[in-house]
Amino acid sequence: MSARYLSLEERLQIADLHLAGASMRAIAARLGRAPSTISRELRRNGPVPAAGRAMRARYAPYAAHRRAGLRARRPKPFELEDARLALAVQDKLCRQWSPAQISAHLAGEHGDEAAMRASHETSHQLLDRILTGRVDDDVALLAVRCHPQDGN
Repeated sequence: MSARYLSLEERLQIADLHLAGASMRAIAARLGRAPSTISRELRRNGPVPAAGRAMRARYAPYAAHRRAGLRARRPKPFELEDARLALAVQDKLCRQWSPAQISAHLAGEHGDEAAMRASHETSHQLLDRILTGRVDDDVALLAVRCHPQDGN
């Protein structure tokens, strides 16, 4: 991994220094990293559980490194499986709305309805699929193309 990501060696140092009682700022200074990087790493993988997860005994650098690798995998799967959402996004794309406009519109229009939310990245992915004709069998509705006669 690049210097952008924590290496296994850095995670091992974090574990040792954290176990020895060093503060997050001290660990960050020792590794030449921002304190927020250390804080985020310990929050994601440390002894304090994330919402809905069991308590970990302590920071486990090997497991943390494995989880980080899994989170960083590319390409991410395309996640626009709700037919209503896909049609709404596609409709707005056909009307030449920007992905950011679509995301904001869906958030305002559908409030707390999680199934009807899409990030601007999702809209970009759908636009790319429409333009290149890469359509998955399980998302057949993506086969619909934008046509000028649709009355934008």
